[in-house]
Amino acid sequence: MDIRYREFAPSPALASVIDRIWVSETEGNADELTPVQTCLPLGMIEWIIQIKGGPIIGCNDGNIIRYPTNYFIGLMTTFASWQMYGQSKVIGIRMKPEGAIRLLGQPLAELSGCSVDAENFIHKKELSILDRLMEMENTTSQIGLLEAFMHHHLMAKTGKDNYFTDVFANLRLINSSFSSKEIANQFFLSERQMQRLYKDQLGVSPKTYERILRFSRAVEKIRKKEKPNWSSLAYQLGYSDQAHLIREFKSYSGMTPSLF
Repeated sequence: MDIRYREFAPSPALASVIDRIWVSETEGNADELTPVQTCLPLGMIEWIIQIKGGPIIGCNDGNIIRYPTNYFIGLMTTFASWQMYGQSKVIGIRMKPEGAIRLLGQPLAELSGCSVDAENFIHKKELSILDRLMEMENTTSQIGLLEAFMHHHLMAKTGKDNYFTDVFANLRLINSSFSSKEIANQFFLSERQMQRLYKDQLGVSPKTYERILRFSRAVEKIRKKEKPNWSSLAYQLGYSDQAHLIREFKSYSGMTPSLF
């Protein structure tokens, strides 16, 4: 079973909303499943669309899940296992939380740690335009249609300003670590108010989100270096020591950094 995975940068007009767009395609027999793949918690919201092939198969606590053809996944706090059938194609849009809140026009608490059919957030009639994706053979054209859909949907939003998304966008602009201290300085709220705001908007606590993003930065740095200096990496990312890095990395990915 051959699996081809590619990533694409979003268009400049959607860079504040989309982190990246990914495409996964498989060959092999249509009734054959790929080896188990792992989806990591990277602090983003995923919009996943099945272009062709059988449904994605997931495994959660030993339970088999057949995902819809068009769905969102909220902030994850641990890794997830999944498989694709042969002769399949899936496009994923990895959105920044503040961008997803803008697109969906509502907080993300309902999505936290789970997958939800896209029709629960975007009207079925609006989503029908995406049926054209199945008729397109060219990945560039498919991504172009998805971006045009998102841009139009964002422009049509007339909801009131969301201070939470504005602060998050600004923190990302200055390449913030999203530490609890930085966030508190931006919001001017008490710890209890911050906890409530994060739970309402993201479905997780400020500290949990900070830990997820630290893990995401660890993944990025490990992928860039063949043999990282683990003690140095732990210090750079703000872990108390190498053991702390290894322990937390394993809890989010299911494996130690050296085996990643």
